[in-house]
Order: sequence, then structure tokens, then C-alpha cells
Amino acid sequence: MPDYSGMTVGEIRKEVATILKRQYRQDDLFRLAVFVGQLDLAKYIYHDRKHLPDARHGKSKAGETAAYGQALVQLLLLMESRGMDFGKVFEYAIEHMRDDEYKERKPSGKGEVRGHPVGSGRVLGKAYVVSRGSPIEKAPGGSIIVMDHANPDATEHLRKALAMVTNEGGRLCHLAIVAREMGKPVVVGTGNATGLIRTGDTIVVDADQGTVMKGVR
Repeated sequence: MPDYSGMTVGEIRKEVATILKRQYRQDDLFRLAVFVGQLDLAKYIYHDRKHLPDARHGKSKAGETAAYGQALVQLLLLMESRGMDFGKVFEYAIEHMRDDEYKERKPSGKGEVRGHPVGSGRVLGKAYVVSRGSPIEKAPGGSIIVMDHANPDATEHLRKALAMVTNEGGRLCHLAIVAREMGKPVVVGTGNATGLIRTGDTIVVDADQGTVMKGVR
């Protein structure tokens, strides 16, 4: 068996291209990649503390290694089928992981939260906090949408919102990228915005400084 661990990115890409020509179609790969996200393996990838490497739920280490290998190769095959540059993908991935978005943010207790500034501008408006009983679809136009996750679906509501604030997410998340393109003021990765802010509160979102201030008139 070849020593794959010693391969360069170019050599890995060549190997993946050979496999791709032999047996896989792009739509099959996409379904496989989506399926991987539904596996129990995803709990390890998502850094769930209940599923650390020493808590394998009866799985053998060899079985877990095989599962990771399968997921990795499927994603590499999908990248190749879409003509993506392996080097660039790895570069952006490393940049994303080096970002401090995963650091825990503690409430300031002064009516202010801080996060990653995205887009530009400073706006004042009424907050709409997204929850199970208050879905994002019901957010009034011109409100400042405050939510937990910076999920891709939120971008559909970005145009009608005055601004957006999220507990989680980083500068390279999908919402942040779209917000930059639109020039919308957004602050992501605050950690505790939904705990401090209530629907109807008057808040100021400063997308230049990465701050959200509550109770400003």
C-alpha cells in the first residue's frame, strides 16, 4: 500500500483524479458528502464534548479511522469533480481554523456585546430575536435580526433586514461573505447576543468596530 501520508497536495490530487475518472459522478459524490454529515461521525467533527475521541460508543479505533478516511476521500473526490483548487481550499480552511471565532465570549454585563465586524456602517434600530416561537420569516422589514447561528438560510432575509447579529459564526461563514458583498452591517460570533437582547429593544450595531450596544437612544 502506498504511503499516502507522505504525498504532496499535487500527488493526492492526481490520485483522486484517477479514482474519479474510474467510477464516480458528481451528483453521486454530492449525495455521499451530504450523507456523511448525517452520520454519527459528524458528532466528532463538530467538536461535541460528549463525543470526544476517547468516547467511541463501542466503535473500534480502526472502524473510526475507516469512517474518517471514507469521509475525507468523498470530499476530495467532490472537490476534484467541481474543479476546485486543492491548495486554495486548504489555505482557506487553515485560515478559518486559525480565526478566533471559536473562543468563548463572556458577557460584558454592560449592555454591550462584541463580535467579528462584517460589512460596514453603524445603524440604530429595533431588534428582532429569532427563536422557536419567533422564526426569522416573521422578522419585520427594517429590523435588526439577532439569532444564534449564522446559517446559510439567513442570507435570504439579509436584504430586508437593517442589520444582523449572531452568537456564532466567523468572518468566513456564508452569511459574512454575502453581507460583505451587500455592504450590510453585520456582527457575527458575539457568543451571547440572544441572551442579552430582547425583541423590541433599541440597539446599535457597529459593523466597523464589531460591537452591539443595547439601550441607546
